[in-house]
Amino acid sequence: MDIQLLALSQILEDADQPRKQHSEESLRGLADSIRQHGLLNPITISPLSGTDQYRLITGERRWRAAQMANLELIPCIVKQVADDERLTEQLIENMQREDLQPLEKARAIEHIRTTLNLTNRETAKRLGLAERSIGYLLDLLNLPEAIGEAVISSPNRASDGQITEKHARYLKQLNSEPELQSAVVDRIRDQKLSSDDTGNLVKALKKQPAKSKEIMD
Repeated sequence: MDIQLLALSQILEDADQPRKQHSEESLRGLADSIRQHGLLNPITISPLSGTDQYRLITGERRWRAAQMANLELIPCIVKQVADDERLTEQLIENMQREDLQPLEKARAIEHIRTTLNLTNRETAKRLGLAERSIGYLLDLLNLPEAIGEAVISSPNRASDGQITEKHARYLKQLNSEPELQSAVVDRIRDQKLSSDDTGNLVKALKKQPAKSKEIMD
């Protein structure tokens, strides 16, 4: 694999990068490691036609941390990448990180799906995910933004009052009743409801809407 040392100033951020938020504390820790040990894993970039600049494909955290560490040069894998493959590579790399928020995943998946005109099944195959998982993530886009932003990925631990992807699957059933939906969100947080408890609550509310106040009380 051909690895080149290139100036950080030649590498441009990709506006379509799935990750929109970066922990400053995490970046500082990575920058400290880079100062001590150097950058062990190269980033991947693609040349921009007619210029001496490159577009970042993967390794945005390393690129940002290298800037914080005041590096002038950074090891890079340079390759020509079609737009569809670039989007796919970026999303796959980011989805392997636990701290990528579910709503960020959902937005990135929707961007790939619409840009490449793919079905959910085709998107799932491209990303190596189950079609059902794609559907669950895309459902987050139908939630009120404040709720979607609050959803965390918590597959193997108790939610402890936070809203998980599984909670969100039940909350979306109350999209037509925003006040009731907000009340259920408050209940999840205040009483640390599990996703199963939330499912039972939403099921009762949907089955007997006339008794929603009584059920919530």
